Amino acid sequence: MRRLTASLAACLLLAACSDSSDHRQEAPTPVDPPPPPVEPTDLDSTGVYRGQLVTGNRNLALVTVTLARDGTTAIAIDSDDDEKANIVFWGETSEAAGELDFSGRDGRDGSAINLTFTASEQTLRGQWQLAGLSGELSADLAPESAVDDGLSGGQFARLDSPGGLTALELAGDGTLTLTAPCEGSGEISTPDPAVNVHYLSLASDCLDWEALVSVDTVAGAKAALRVTGAGGLATRLYQP
Repeated sequence: MRRLTASLAACLLLAACSDSSDHRQEAPTPVDPPPPPVEPTDLDSTGVYRGQLVTGNRNLALVTVTLARDGTTAIAIDSDDDEKANIVFWGETSEAAGELDFSGRDGRDGSAINLTFTASEQTLRGQWQLAGLSGELSADLAPESAVDDGLSGGQFARLDSPGGLTALELAGDGTLTLTAPCEGSGEISTPDPAVNVHYLSLASDCLDWEALVSVDTVAGAKAALRVTGAGGLATRLYQP
């Protein structure tokens, strides 16, 4: 009986020793702290700038740079004198101490574009080195950058050949309805109510627009929407 008791005690002791290793706690895996929140872009040099790019052989290209408060940027270049932009860059701009850095895409082929220019006394300047178009930029803040009556609702349309009719209806709350060449919907928002630069998004089966819009006035129309955006988009829609 004593031998049985001793053997049982030895077995219990051995089990306790072998089981003790199963209950060791491992050190917790360190967790990386979350990244700091990204500060939203807040450009000082917002607005619509119009000017020219003087190339090395003294040719001129007309340039319109549209800068929204949140950094969204559209650059339209008319290099062939047909009064319509044939080159459009779309992307984002950051600003520090009067220097602006643009990073975006060329609407013709989707290639990456990086540009640097300065803002001083309501003028943008820069030395641009681009494939097929290099030179010195000078663009002044356009008078229409300041909001007059702002963006109001109504119907806007343009008859393009051979594309046909493009027609939009804009409600007072910024809601957009595309009525031609197909049906679609979207909205126009205003990043800064003191600046005539608006953000447009539109989705449909026939076209998708992501663009910046400024309100312009033209002879024979109440108003015009100057639309410049992703994918080489550059057009005007007129209010009869």
